Amino acid sequence: MMGVTLAFSPTEAAATRAGPLSGLVVAGLGALLIATGVGLRKLRPWSRIASGIWSGLGRLCNREC
Repeated sequence: MMGVTLAFSPTEAAATRAGPLSGLVVAGLGALLIATGVGLRKLRPWSRIASGIWSGLGRLCNREC
């Protein structure tokens, strides 16, 4: 939902094209996270690798941010 909000918000960031781009990136990452979650629920082998990557990225972000 936040990705759609960022993509279509009439703010200064949207006027400079940074808003829609960041909104699309957030929406795309959200879609990948949902796909990973669905894969985990269905016990797909690829989802374990994807969730490991997401966990590692989250751990890096929590440490640095």
